[in-house]
Amino acid sequence: MSIEILSLAGFIIAIILGSIRSDINTGIISIALAFGIGFYAAGFSIYEISSFFPSELFLILVGITLMFYMAKDNGTLEKITRFAIWLTKGKSYLIPILLFALASILSAIGAGNIAAVAIIAPIGMPIAYKFKINPLLSSIMICTGANAGTFSPISPTGIINQSLMKGIGIEDSSLWFEIFLLTLILQSLAAIAAYFLFKGYKKQDHIDHDKHLNHLHLRSPPKDNS
Repeated sequence: MSIEILSLAGFIIAIILGSIRSDINTGIISIALAFGIGFYAAGFSIYEISSFFPSELFLILVGITLMFYMAKDNGTLEKITRFAIWLTKGKSYLIPILLFALASILSAIGAGNIAAVAIIAPIGMPIAYKFKINPLLSSIMICTGANAGTFSPISPTGIINQSLMKGIGIEDSSLWFEIFLLTLILQSLAAIAAYFLFKGYKKQDHIDHDKHLNHLHLRSPPKDNS
């Protein structure tokens, strides 16, 4: 069996195991299979196999991911999101736009599209439901927003994109920016189309803004009485 077929089979095995077993890390399985296939099938030395590991890319991704998960776990990102939604003052037609903007900004500044959805969706979807916004529209706005920022030069996907482009000899940094900009434009157009298709601009019946926000623990910031 050729090394190409073995590599593809190992990749498929890693994905399947990672999908059916939540307690197994797909990355660790992939590294183990890569060493096994490289050493026993391809005849590489341990040093040669280790040299293939993208240590610079790995450290960048780990650092950015660690920073954002710390911000998520200590409640910083959640508080920012809640405060931004509070600023809509019960205007239902602004909430889909806000969900798109929040997801795209978080994704672009380093969280990435998957983490941005994981941060925004648990807060944005219940709020959209309470404000009688089409749940499909809310989902589309969050997902398109997250994808809009995914090719930012400091997001995980953008970093991987730059690394792959460098690997094939493309060093033009303006091209990386063009990819990010075009992705942002296309995802924004999709969000705009969904906004009008699902009538996100349509005002809902009068909603007790403070009542619903309090129910969702989105209370107004305390007033400064000093």
